[in-house]
Amino acid sequence: QMEAQPPQELLKRFRTYATTPFPTSITFSEDWGFRYYAGLCDYPHFDAYRVNAPSADPWANYDRWGGERIRWGAPLEGVGAMTRTLAAVNRPRPVAAWSQNVHYNWTRGMDGRQRLQPTADEIRVQAYEALANGIQSLYWYSMESWSLAAWRDTLETTARIGREIRLLDSLYEQGRATAHRREDRFDLNVVAAPDAAILFAIDLDYQPSPEKTFVWKQARRMDARFELPEWLREAADCFAVSADGVAPARWEKAPGGVKVSATVDKVAVWVVTTNPKLRDSLTERHKQLLAEEAAIGFDPVRNDADFARLVGDLGYKA
Repeated sequence: QMEAQPPQELLKRFRTYATTPFPTSITFSEDWGFRYYAGLCDYPHFDAYRVNAPSADPWANYDRWGGERIRWGAPLEGVGAMTRTLAAVNRPRPVAAWSQNVHYNWTRGMDGRQRLQPTADEIRVQAYEALANGIQSLYWYSMESWSLAAWRDTLETTARIGREIRLLDSLYEQGRATAHRREDRFDLNVVAAPDAAILFAIDLDYQPSPEKTFVWKQARRMDARFELPEWLREAADCFAVSADGVAPARWEKAPGGVKVSATVDKVAVWVVTTNPKLRDSLTERHKQLLAEEAAIGFDPVRNDADFARLVGDLGYKA
């Protein structure tokens, strides 16, 4: 990517795979160069992280927090902007994101940040900024075993995000991002599939803390309208979705889409659909996912004995 691999050189290399079933991919770290590589590969993706990580953009230039400048992080919603840009220049190809998680090599605190890894909330919001803006694959950078053992407080949010993605995987795979707007410090997004759309609200009312992490004060009330494509405007149902399952939603039809009222704790997700059976099928899918997880018989997230066994099996017991 960028100067290390000029576009013409990559094009020559990728031609080797043109007649094979193997998809090609490029990893991007600098969004200013997305356009030079548009259309060269089957599955472009980026890895650009927003806290305590090497970056292509000068974080101290952001004035998002009332003029307060920081060098250890950047606005998390920048992940959404990069996703929209990557998708736009590569349309109709699917795009992906390598999302920030715990990683052994976040070894040096930037600008005095003491927590080397992203917090659970920082992990969740970065991932959902990518999901809400239309990626069709998400993978973590970069969960080596020693990182998982060292930062147990991130295991639960990672597991919950994974379950939430699997619950809605068919909608992500069939869908495309169709709407994005910002209102009352919420990012409001729509990923629309043939018979349903995923609605997202991401709370951007966060601040840098004295400990140099991003923090949210409390869950916030939201009354927001989501614009839907024409084929979904006669919605039959709308419900909330999370790792805990399917739940009722306060919603009503509105001009061009639906209006949803809720209390949002960092991230909230709903499904609106023309299929009256979808709620039941997703409820069953959630039960199946829980059963699959339980069948493993090993839960280092909530079970102290299992976590101790994990640490011992990894060789870190001492």
